[in-house]
Amino acid sequence: ILTMIQNDFIQIAKNPSGTHCLQTFIDGITTKEEERLIKKSVKTHLLDLSFNPSGTHIVQKLLTNISQVNRNYIVKFIISNFFLLCKNLNGATVIKKFIAETSNTKISSLVISMLEVNFLEMCKDQYANYVIQFALEIYGYNQCKNIVNNILNNIVSLGQEKYSSNVIDKVTIQIKHNNMGQFEQLIRYVLLTKANFNRLNNSKYGQYVLINIIKMISPECKNIIKAVLINDIEFCETIKCSKVFNFLM
Repeated sequence: ILTMIQNDFIQIAKNPSGTHCLQTFIDGITTKEEERLIKKSVKTHLLDLSFNPSGTHIVQKLLTNISQVNRNYIVKFIISNFFLLCKNLNGATVIKKFIAETSNTKISSLVISMLEVNFLEMCKDQYANYVIQFALEIYGYNQCKNIVNNILNNIVSLGQEKYSSNVIDKVTIQIKHNNMGQFEQLIRYVLLTKANFNRLNNSKYGQYVLINIIKMISPECKNIIKAVLINDIEFCETIKCSKVFNFLM
């Protein structure tokens, strides 16, 4: 069957109905010859498939069903096109599957190093930010310390933007559960440093960041923050403090 459909494999893979047939077929792969025939069909079309809403599921299936020794061509493709894939709706799902499938291998160190270098751009991207969040979840705090620290060092600027504010929420949860000292530093930097508080409070996404941090702190800590801030808040003309302060009550 694979030989018969070889010339039409990509067309079938990109078809909303055809993709389901191929996915079931890939689930049943048992021989090296089958893997070789599929490689021959898809090798030069992996980017096209990854970007396609139906074809992306074929690439993801190959990551889970092709034997590790015979999927090097897929791994090389993903590493070479990592950020291009991250910034695409369907490509990002391929990257997330790749991260999940390689989390306990040497490849994870390479992925983490690429995320460290490009975290700022990825946090701000509408699709790549989900890859950062997924990586934090899969790899965990200890493996992603540098990424976490880099994000925290840019928390005020990242917290004011739509997509990166979601990443801040994920990072805050990570440090709350893994490093209370770092969480306390975050509280002081964001909630007890008036300039940072005012910059975040002046943005609707920044307010979201402030509120989520406040939800995680103790009543005693809330009282301290109120005492420090309540008499010295620079109100914006259009955005008042009441929304954030309601969560301090």
